[in-house]
Amino acid sequence: MIYHENSATRILWAAPTTGRLRMKLPRFDIDLDKHYKPTVVIACPQCSHQTRQHLASLVPDQPLRCSCGADISMPGSTLAAARQQADAIKAAYHVR
Repeated sequence: MIYHENSATRILWAAPTTGRLRMKLPRFDIDLDKHYKPTVVIACPQCSHQTRQHLASLVPDQPLRCSCGADISMPGSTLAAARQQADAIKAAYHVR
């Protein structure tokens, strides 16, 4: 689902879960600013607080600290999917 918000493009994405154990992975959105730089808006799985981080600065499985004290991390497969989604948005708008 793609929609516009304040001159920025946002795509909604739910992080996939794998394996028999269902870890509670964070939900995230991808925002593109007016310069088409992707920012990941990650919702904390415990309190739903949103943390913003530039996609280029995220490292797989490196925890971010939420304001509630919870560690939020995204596995490499989820980061790869976020990068693909950001690239798809940019391609839809014919920008690089």
